[in-house]
Parts: sequence; structure tokens; C-alpha cells
Amino acid sequence: MIRTFGEPLFADNPLGARVANKAHLVALAVCLLTGCQPPSGKACEVDPQIFCEPFAALSAEMPASAKAELLAMPEDEYWKLHFGLGMGVRNRFDLWQDNELTRFFKDNGLDHPDSMSAPFIEGYVRYLRGVPVVMRQLVIDHKDSPPPMLPEGSSTTE
Repeated sequence: MIRTFGEPLFADNPLGARVANKAHLVALAVCLLTGCQPPSGKACEVDPQIFCEPFAALSAEMPASAKAELLAMPEDEYWKLHFGLGMGVRNRFDLWQDNELTRFFKDNGLDHPDSMSAPFIEGYVRYLRGVPVVMRQLVIDHKDSPPPMLPEGSSTTE
């Protein structure tokens, strides 16, 4: 199940972040051995390539059922992922720190991690679909959009 509205990315895992870190190391090793190819087996078609490793790591960590749910979700509902998967992405890939990913986002006009996670997630979904991903275009598409707010009448317990 995809985590939404405040559920930690690894909420159903009693070992939490320790297992997540081990999973990241395993995913990194697999990525290095396989050339960081997406699930389809094709070469990673993400521009810039700095997103291939994080997408491959997230794909290795995410259960197949969650990926299927994510792939079935309409794009106009991705905002629902901001407090669950989005928070997990921000924390898991250190979007609060200075690193290669955050420098890319900042160089392209997104300064806050809350704003960075939306194009990251959209790029990840496209990666899962095996279609070419141009992160600069996704950033442009999201640049003028504020981080999602809960719609009137919504709750964080949905």
C-alpha cells in the first residue's frame, strides 16, 4: 500500500530506518552490478542520470503492490502522496541536505524539499513505466505549483 498523509515510508517495518538503510545498500549493489537499469530491463532513460540510482533504489525497496497502486493512480491525485511517500522521499534521499539531487533542483528553481518531492515522484512513476524521463521538464511543470495543501473537508487519516 502506498503511504499517504503522514504514514512513514516504512511504517509496516518494525526495524524502520535500519532496514531501509540496509535495503539501500543492497539496492545500490544491485544497481552497480546491473548498470542501474529500470525494472523493464532497459537502460535507464532519465535525464539527468543522477536520478537513475535513487529511482532504482526506491524501486528495489517498494513492494510490488505499492508500485502497482502508484502506477494505477491518476496524475491529478499525486498530491495525496505529499505527506506519505513524498515525506519518505524527502527524508530517504536527503532532500533537506546539500547533495547532487538538491543542487539539481535548486539550480532549476526549486528551493524547498517540499517542492522537490513532487517532480521526483512523477519522474519515478514515469521511470516505473519505462518511458523516458526529463526531470528538467518536470521541474518546469511543478515550479509554479505550491506544495499541496489538504483540500477543504479532507483529513490526514483518509
